[in-house]
Amino acid sequence: MFDLAKAMVQTLCVQFNAGNFARVAESFVYPLPVQVENDLIVLNSAGEMAASLSAYHAQNVAQGLAPSHAQVLAIDLPRNGRFRLWVDWVYQPDAGPEHARTKNLYYCSAIGNRLQIEMIQYLRVAAKGPVIQTAYAERLLSA
Repeated sequence: MFDLAKAMVQTLCVQFNAGNFARVAESFVYPLPVQVENDLIVLNSAGEMAASLSAYHAQNVAQGLAPSHAQVLAIDLPRNGRFRLWVDWVYQPDAGPEHARTKNLYYCSAIGNRLQIEMIQYLRVAAKGPVIQTAYAERLLSA
């Protein structure tokens, strides 16, 4: 399961870095709960997720955070086809050697050899300020 999860995360990273947000959005189950600090929102479609990812990526780039790689930190033992996955998204700041990290906890399910993400919890956000909230602001306002 770990190898499958690691491969999924690496694929998400490559697609995210390439700007293929619609492709990334295919790995999630909708409606998708997303928790950021004290806010909980629900993205209802892959289109909403792709738009949110695009806004998030643009804000990171505007703050000088170039995407670098993703690192799987831990995985739960699966129970009834479900497990949690802890991932660090590592960014290389334009201004120096210090890496910034976004820490996510993904709630996943496995159907055969296909993994899907059913919920995201942002444990720490790399960029300064309320980047995630701003990226999701349009969704929050329309809810």
